[in-house]
Amino acid sequence: MEAGRQFGDWLDPKSPPDDPGAATTAVLLVADSYLIRMTELLANISQNLGRDDLAEKYRGQHDNLLTEFHNTWVSDDGSLANETQTAYALAVNFGLLPEEQEASDAGAKLRQIVASNDYLVGTGFAGTPALGAALTKIGGADDFYSMLLQTEVPSWLYQVAMNGTTTWERWNSLEPNGSVNAGEMTSFNHYAFGSVSDWIHSNIGGLSPAEPGWKRVKIAPLPGGNITSANSKYISRYGEVSVRWYFESNEDAITAHRNGFHLEVQLPPNTRATVTVPSGRGDNGVETSEPVDVGSGYHEWFVSGYKKP
Repeated sequence: MEAGRQFGDWLDPKSPPDDPGAATTAVLLVADSYLIRMTELLANISQNLGRDDLAEKYRGQHDNLLTEFHNTWVSDDGSLANETQTAYALAVNFGLLPEEQEASDAGAKLRQIVASNDYLVGTGFAGTPALGAALTKIGGADDFYSMLLQTEVPSWLYQVAMNGTTTWERWNSLEPNGSVNAGEMTSFNHYAFGSVSDWIHSNIGGLSPAEPGWKRVKIAPLPGGNITSANSKYISRYGEVSVRWYFESNEDAITAHRNGFHLEVQLPPNTRATVTVPSGRGDNGVETSEPVDVGSGYHEWFVSGYKKP
């Protein structure tokens, strides 16, 4: 069947300056991945609206699409047709490999691809929003911290190192020698790669909505990299929600009992939060306590002996 125009993983790092759509991931693999995810969302929306008939219809379509995706893009050994960051990030984040072993293998493969690329970004417009979420989902938040803190192209901090104050349309809108990229589509103020801010807010800041409207909040910071403190806030319709965390370490015998991880939370009236406190580091990254439910007001947690990454 002839497909219409697809942008695919637009402007991935290896796309040539004069052909931004020539990505390393097949355009139809990207389109199929998003079609499956959008169908799932339609089913969820229909169910929440009380349209069980539509929810059942879309769930049936979703299941059929998953089967077709597997038949088209997944090899007998469980690998994807394109071994790229985008292909595996979409598969992991969108749950495109429902078999437990295939999903586990896909997660391990994604981490391997990222490490083999020296923790530099390998995604374009379609793959970047899913990358951090996928790695965190499989216990690879430390891998994403390693990506986030790179300063070579392609990376987010490369733009900062080149004196950028906004997020660019291309990873190399400005070349290392200071010249502007020769291709078209070279904006220096573009939203797509700035999608990383969602991961930063919810994982470094530890702050995200647990339900629409922020009446219930999810607070779950995941310290990593060389970051030793963070402050985040959101002005909801109920008031300001704020999270502050930091590591404290000193040699003073009087204050040494305060060495460890500190978490401070402020919730406005008529809100509640589910708080997950990081309690140390294990083989698979940050270990956490069991989530606790708290109401409005000020709350503080302290984990003695939990040292900075």
